[in-house]
Amino acid sequence: MIPGLPQLTPGAAADLPQQRAAPQAGLGFERLLLGEMARAMTESAGLAGGAAGILADQLPDVLADAVVAGGGIGLAATTGDEQREGTR
Repeated sequence: MIPGLPQLTPGAAADLPQQRAAPQAGLGFERLLLGEMARAMTESAGLAGGAAGILADQLPDVLADAVVAGGGIGLAATTGDEQREGTR
């Protein structure tokens, strides 16, 4: 114990700001990954150009937002677990 500093309890690491932000960062990563995957799929399917192209340009972002709003695909939870283990 260092004089003048509060003593940390075993669960104190979970209360650090970076630990509280980990789930949001994980969901942000999921959104980016899903958007890029959907963008690659629409491009490889040849959905560019014309009226279909306008909708195809919006599809990756809309799809990624909807999946993340529904809780994501589970990577955010995994990322948070790994970060918590690193603080132990």
